Amino acid sequence: MSEIVSVKIIASASGGMFGSGIHEARLLDGEGNRITNIYVPVSDLKERGVIKRSNHMGKSEKWLNTQEGLKYINELFERVMAK
Repeated sequence: MSEIVSVKIIASASGGMFGSGIHEARLLDGEGNRITNIYVPVSDLKERGVIKRSNHMGKSEKWLNTQEGLKYINELFERVMAK
């Protein structure tokens, strides 16, 4: 698998089957190629104090591209792939 070096939020949804919300994130390698898309629970970002509202996609993307955010994304990706 390629190393995840950046994240781009491409969609967001809340309510219904999405509960408090999700952000759909595109995971990119060092050359800007898509590795995969992953759903990021908005509740995780709220608990970490990254955002207060589910429509704060810009703040989410900015944080997900920090060292701490990339660590979180890698852990989330590993959990999702283990299922």
